[in-house]
Amino acid sequence: MRRDLRLVLVCSLVPLGWLAQALPAEGGIRKIVVSGEPAPGAPAGWVFSPNDGFGHYAFEFNFPPLNGAGQAAIGAAVHNTAGSGFEGGIWIGDGTGPPALVALSNSPAPGLPGLGFNPSIYAGLNELGEAVFPAGLEGFGVTTANDSTLYGPSGSSPLALLVREGDPAPGAGAGVSYGEISGFFDPVAPRNPVNGAGQVAFTAALTGTGVTSSNDRSLWLTDGAGGVSLVAREGDAAPGTGAGVVFGSFDFSYALNEAGDVAFSANLAGTGVTTSNDASLWIRPAGGGLVLVARQGAPAPGMGPGIVFGISSFPFPNGTLNQNDLNEAGDLAFVAILAGPGITSSNDQIVFVREASGSFRVAAREGEGGLDPGIGPVTVALNDAGEVAFEAGPGQTLCSAVWGPDGSGGLRRIVEEGDPIPDLPGAVFEGNGACGSLPSLVPEPSINAHGDVAFSGGTLEGFGWGFFYASAAGELVTVVLDDGLGSDVIEVAPGDVRAVGYPLSMHPFATLNDARQLLFATTLDPETTAERGLFLAELYTDCVDGLDNDGDGAIDRVNPVGDPGCESLADPSEHARRWVCDNGIDDDGDGFADHPADPGCNNLIAPRENPQCQDGANNDGQFGIDFDGGASVTGVPGPADPQCAGRPWWNQEAKSSTCGLGFEAVLLLLPIAWLRARRRRGA
Repeated sequence: MRRDLRLVLVCSLVPLGWLAQALPAEGGIRKIVVSGEPAPGAPAGWVFSPNDGFGHYAFEFNFPPLNGAGQAAIGAAVHNTAGSGFEGGIWIGDGTGPPALVALSNSPAPGLPGLGFNPSIYAGLNELGEAVFPAGLEGFGVTTANDSTLYGPSGSSPLALLVREGDPAPGAGAGVSYGEISGFFDPVAPRNPVNGAGQVAFTAALTGTGVTSSNDRSLWLTDGAGGVSLVAREGDAAPGTGAGVVFGSFDFSYALNEAGDVAFSANLAGTGVTTSNDASLWIRPAGGGLVLVARQGAPAPGMGPGIVFGISSFPFPNGTLNQNDLNEAGDLAFVAILAGPGITSSNDQIVFVREASGSFRVAAREGEGGLDPGIGPVTVALNDAGEVAFEAGPGQTLCSAVWGPDGSGGLRRIVEEGDPIPDLPGAVFEGNGACGSLPSLVPEPSINAHGDVAFSGGTLEGFGWGFFYASAAGELVTVVLDDGLGSDVIEVAPGDVRAVGYPLSMHPFATLNDARQLLFATTLDPETTAERGLFLAELYTDCVDGLDNDGDGAIDRVNPVGDPGCESLADPSEHARRWVCDNGIDDDGDGFADHPADPGCNNLIAPRENPQCQDGANNDGQFGIDFDGGASVTGVPGPADPQCAGRPWWNQEAKSSTCGLGFEAVLLLLPIAWLRARRRRGA
């Protein structure tokens, strides 16, 4: 980005006030892919397309997942610049070079000699950089009964055939086979259900002996070594829900963590099940059995007599892109609606965290902890520290605020409707714009293990939209902003600078990882080419890494104290450029740099490294030099100046005079003035 760094004090943003500024160029925005560029691995003349081949903007629905190494699994359409037609493929890229091709349409299908395959553009990604995706088959012997597959890591292979439609479904009964592999097709928020062990969660239809429309849906987990196990199946008994109650339909709401825990939501059916008690939320811990987390109509833990989980279903996992509803400890966060005695529309929305131990805690509730009555949690994300970030609004479909952790076990309001938009003077966050143009669909906010939160927001005027980074330390940083004038630009290649513009707000997904990297997509040069780009903003700097990088005893940019060299979270160095005692430079050439290494620096903001008591010179012409006889500068010990003893930072070797109009004069003049005043009163 090419933008002057501006600091704006926003006192109305949060009670303590936050610093908000544009991310400076040295903060780093890396291009991962831009439409119109050649697609690596594709035939000559094929380039990335600005749309997905189905009339949507690229990355509008199939937003790529991001791992902790800054890699994104890019599902994209490509087209031939010399002809017509679209193809699809999967690439992995981190912006350090061209993305690497994983799979391309009309290519040989791995593990199936003689067949071709067409990968979906909805891909998952694990921490090892291994992709997983559904694909359709083509070729001799392929029919609609065996053309659906799932590819991903297995054993030593990063890309292997995991399951295929028509193959026997283990544990589902004799004569039962996989039907269509649903994989990860979720047009709103494709998730990333693959972990570092190569385990993959997926849903599939079933066909064969005894299969009906009441038991043909299923949820599965691969073991990373070629095996597959059944997690849950429509029509099977739902443990702990009563005799005759079974699983009804499954949807795409499931998540997987590194430990192999699987969480999912399901509708129930059977004895006594009605629309008032059919929604449920489950977890299967690694190596364990199914555990009921919550059920509509059942008592809500800790809420008092008669208070139950209320209407509709549990909005889990709220479309999160990085599975932030299930953390690595096995804790699960979800938004619920309460019903029962004393429950009204002013206090019915709540965020629960069900911990791996089985205990529940309230992370946020409408009408409590600073949340106004009638403004309740809408979506939620959970980090590995057990902290939550969420959108809040009036009802379940509107959003007017973003909340996150305060670092002390509580919550802080990051931004809400009516707050000023950083770097857009006179503009404020409007309505749903505080949380996204489609808050019920957009998987925001995103939270990392440090408690930093990322989200998009802006006005509803077709401009004034941006991606924002709210640090755990208490700053709000504008990462990129469409101001309607094209003044915010990104360099996509040396000398190739593009303006950011509308529709930046079209399904404005943003994903933040633990390395403080933010993945986002935007339209470029909307008035001319309307190309689409995928970018990675580097927000990890010395000023947010928890380390004393410059050895001065102060750490990071925090409020109210911290390293004074950190002018912002995006400042790449803890050294202060404007203070000689904290700039990382040996300004006086004595072999020591900055406080506390240089004896001439009393503190980080001292004005010089070479005061008279540590400059190697006899400044007063009297006996002795410096605090150490000049040894720290010249390397030759000698007699020290008595005036400098114990204070090398002192900037005066000469003995100060205490005569004349000094301290004694003041003591003498005071009684004289008193006597004069007394005589005047006597006259």
